[in-house]
Amino acid sequence: MNYFIDECGQTGDIARLNTLSGFCDQPIFCLAGVGVVDERSLEEEINRLKEKYGVRLGELKSSARRERPEFTYEVVRLVCTKGYPFFLEVMDKKYFLATHITSRQLLPPIRGLAADRPTHFFQNLVADYLFERLPDAVFARFIQACLSPSHEALSAQLSALIEFARVDVGGGEVGAIVWDLATTAKKDYEEARAEGRDDAFFDYLPVPDDNKYQKPVWVLPNLSAFTNIYARINLYEDGRLSNIRLVHDEQLQFDEILQVSKRGAESLRERAAEMFTPHSNFNFREVASLTFANSTKSVGLQVADILAGFCMRYVKGFFTEPKQVMPIAHQTYDLLRRFTDPAGAVGVNLVMSSNWAGALSIFSI
Repeated sequence: MNYFIDECGQTGDIARLNTLSGFCDQPIFCLAGVGVVDERSLEEEINRLKEKYGVRLGELKSSARRERPEFTYEVVRLVCTKGYPFFLEVMDKKYFLATHITSRQLLPPIRGLAADRPTHFFQNLVADYLFERLPDAVFARFIQACLSPSHEALSAQLSALIEFARVDVGGGEVGAIVWDLATTAKKDYEEARAEGRDDAFFDYLPVPDDNKYQKPVWVLPNLSAFTNIYARINLYEDGRLSNIRLVHDEQLQFDEILQVSKRGAESLRERAAEMFTPHSNFNFREVASLTFANSTKSVGLQVADILAGFCMRYVKGFFTEPKQVMPIAHQTYDLLRRFTDPAGAVGVNLVMSSNWAGALSIFSI
């Protein structure tokens, strides 16, 4: 089995001050993986659909399919009904930042929390609060602390978070909890500084990766999405990965980072039991290979691109311009939703607030 992987929605570092306002009109990131045993057979089926809908382009770029939504629907129906296993990570970028504030500052592993369902629920509750109520100005301070790590930047960000939670009259019990967690984080940080750890601010910020040009990048959505799809494939394949090949669309800037991230996930092994990941398996007994290819030469990558592009645009439209979403787009997403099996790791995984995920899950066409 080859798993073809492609993304849509600006794959680069989202820790940039100028991205908060709509993230350059791409607030949603999506990574798609599609399992294919016989790519030639898939190409024949796709060619029949291209002929049926008058698609002339050699490459099936998702951005060029907007004017033929029926074609996209048919491609998705083919994937779903013909048994091609598909894996989608649909991520809201602002929520992704909220999860980093949660995991690095408010509920870090050093707090001794168990890796179980109640803890996972509590972490999501805190991240939901930050996503829904925290002002962009506080997110901007967090981003600034990532880009220019220092005592001053982290202290300013934590103080802004504490002050907002203190005065947030609508935050209720969760707001009070966030105030307490942020106050504790700042106290612990100041104690570490008093003990002589002048660089303790790094403990409260995401760990940056160096790209191939030796420039640090923070908060890459593709890394998290890729490793989770890899772990979902590991669960789907019951750990038998020695004959599995991951084929990712060319990543001129981030290919080496993805390779390092893959090896990092594989090295977890038994320690993966410390993580609560009920719909993926990070205990890699065997490993798959990872290569990068040009999508113009691979129909598998083109199909993955269509799925990723459709989901990115659909979710963005669902929440920003719902009246502009065409009925066939709802039908297409409904297909993906109906063929989603979390227990079997296949389908759509929504990395967004509980309210947003719930709205997508209960919407009826």
